[in-house]
Amino acid sequence: MSSLTLKLSSFLLSSSAQSPSSLLSSSSSLTSYIPPLPSLRFPRKSSNYRGRLTLIRASENDDKSSPNAGDSKTPNGTLPKGRREILLEYVQNVQPEFMELFVKRAPQQVVDAMRQTVTNMIGTLPPQFFAVTVTTVAENLAQLMYSVLMTGYMFRNAQYRLELQQSLEQVALPEPQEQKDVPDYAPGTQKKVTGEVIRWNNISGAEKIDAVKYIELLEAEIEELNRQVARKSANGQNELLEYLKTLEPQNLKELTSTAGEDVVLAMNTFIKRLLAVSDPSQMKTSVTETSAPELAKLLYWLMVVGYSIRNIEVRFDMERVLGAPPKPAELPPDRPPIYVPLVLYYPNLENTPKNPDFISQTTQILEQSLSETLTRFYPLAGRIKDKLSIDCNDEGVPFVVTKFNTSLSDFLKNPDAQACRGHIPSPLTWAEPGPGSNVALIQVNFFECGGVAVGSLFLHKVADGVTIGTFMKAWAAAARDSAETVSPDYTAQSFFPQNETMKRESHLFSAMRQYFKFGKTVMRRYVFDASAVSALRAKLSSKQGLKQRPSRVEVVSALLWKCFIIASNKSSNNHPTTSLVTHGVNMRRKSEPPFPEHSFGNFVWLVPASSTNDQTVADLENLFSKVRNTISKVDVEFVKRMQGESGFPGYCKNLEESWKGFPENADYLAISSWCNFGLYSIDFGWGRPIWISKCDAGSEVDWPFLNVLWLMDTRQGDGIEAWLTLDEHYIEAFDEIQELRDLASVDPSPFDMYSTASVVTK
Repeated sequence: MSSLTLKLSSFLLSSSAQSPSSLLSSSSSLTSYIPPLPSLRFPRKSSNYRGRLTLIRASENDDKSSPNAGDSKTPNGTLPKGRREILLEYVQNVQPEFMELFVKRAPQQVVDAMRQTVTNMIGTLPPQFFAVTVTTVAENLAQLMYSVLMTGYMFRNAQYRLELQQSLEQVALPEPQEQKDVPDYAPGTQKKVTGEVIRWNNISGAEKIDAVKYIELLEAEIEELNRQVARKSANGQNELLEYLKTLEPQNLKELTSTAGEDVVLAMNTFIKRLLAVSDPSQMKTSVTETSAPELAKLLYWLMVVGYSIRNIEVRFDMERVLGAPPKPAELPPDRPPIYVPLVLYYPNLENTPKNPDFISQTTQILEQSLSETLTRFYPLAGRIKDKLSIDCNDEGVPFVVTKFNTSLSDFLKNPDAQACRGHIPSPLTWAEPGPGSNVALIQVNFFECGGVAVGSLFLHKVADGVTIGTFMKAWAAAARDSAETVSPDYTAQSFFPQNETMKRESHLFSAMRQYFKFGKTVMRRYVFDASAVSALRAKLSSKQGLKQRPSRVEVVSALLWKCFIIASNKSSNNHPTTSLVTHGVNMRRKSEPPFPEHSFGNFVWLVPASSTNDQTVADLENLFSKVRNTISKVDVEFVKRMQGESGFPGYCKNLEESWKGFPENADYLAISSWCNFGLYSIDFGWGRPIWISKCDAGSEVDWPFLNVLWLMDTRQGDGIEAWLTLDEHYIEAFDEIQELRDLASVDPSPFDMYSTASVVTK
């Protein structure tokens, strides 16, 4: 049953989330709707404040210049996606931020109709005086959500019909007649008008028209405009809602009768994504509680999504008839991930219950310290201005607080990568953020045991892993009131001046685009402890007589590349004959003199290496040599070539030389290392994190970046935790590789990785 509770007091704007153990939805995004709090404003303290941050490197994404624009196939040469696949991809990736774009672009009558509908459902009590809490079980909420989604769907159909009706009325208007007897006109006025009027025709150019005839045309247009204004202003009523009131029940039913199986499946998938209740039996017992303002935002978002589902459906059908591939504007394009996620998990070291004010006190400390830190890292508090710059306007970052009714230890016993995504402030998406979007987002998660998880998202083109780590360390130091002050260095942008004329084909990712393929993915975590890394190092050192000992990153990269080739060979008869990897290289250390480690920005260059898929050639030693050699190509001269006023030609030369000679068809594995960034030293006052998550998880919808490998430090610092997202067709073969199973543990609990279970509250 449902209940409504009224409290005559103020209420905390925070969000309640489901238990991590129940976060088993098929979605790869947020597990519950969490409306962000109002952005914090941060006073400018830095005297050398700049109003604009120039990005060192940015990706230009102009669909018109895409080599695939207008092509009837997707970039990997497959057939266009079907309606069901497109709708599922939309509902699994659409974000609450889309509401802002919808309000700007949708017809005003639609926006107003949705607002009025939500207001009628929730009520109009002023939130500053009344705290309304809505409590219900998941089953009732799911029924409400489905009804609201269908209402949005109905609004779009009603708008189509209303616009069609008005268009027909306008077409059927009689030819303008001379109105001699209308009292509003001065008698004989038009008879005194003579001559011609010249007007411009967009096709034929200048043309003449009789002045009297021209006046009559203008009068007819004014009359129609007056009718439209009268319809909209009559009694202050909404035209769309008034139109719906005039329809008979059967006609109203027709507005939703077009919703077929694909639409119903998409709506149910979206509801499951938000509720995160996978067990049907829990639907009757799982209790959800939220405030009225939060519920209103949820209902409005649902209505917008329902409206957009119908929009996508109609556009798909029209473009299929016209022979064009479906390209819904709301869907993520084929480009690399835009925001980088990171979650730090902190146990309750005291192993005692926290005081009742722990959440409010901790939240206040984190907010205040974040405010202080952002005055130094001011680009993160700004907004995207365009594809090459950030408006450093101090608007702040969304700061979300969630509470989980389970203990952190229960979650860490078997951490679910999908559940980890409930600990970041927004769903992961491949969509390019537009002007006004946030650069960084923060979410603080409290567990009932007193454990805390700090989740974050950072715009990757603005901040690489080093910058993200530097910022998090600075924030943590401020939170624990440390005398240590970490400040970013912004001098690098003067060495890499912006080039606004850079074309799409000149960007780094353009060289890689041909290797992107769509497909479903599966995630595995492989943890190599110190002994496994030492064994790999010893094996390579003894066979190659190296002067410089192999690094942890080099040996693990080579081993997993070898396994990737084996899986590729076993999984398909039509696999490419060549394998390609890219490795991210931190250019700060490659310059002379080196750029400061606290240099703000994205200093990563991706270097490629290739190998034949012949396993007799692609052995561990050979692949290790290729990894080391390709990383060594980014040297002092390489970085120097891209600096100064002549840096753009040098950039183009580096790009050409890096990718020259590589085959057009290759199986691609992207490798990125976040090792030696000191992330496990980030201490907010609760000690070191027990585990760090990259939130990577498999996807049940097609993604353009199939095979991705992230390398992270283990907590002790002498091993490597590898997050590998693979093409679903490769995973079975990958799991069977005995050498990998002997060296690494697969998807272990952090308790199994470290002998630290005793420090986490039970």
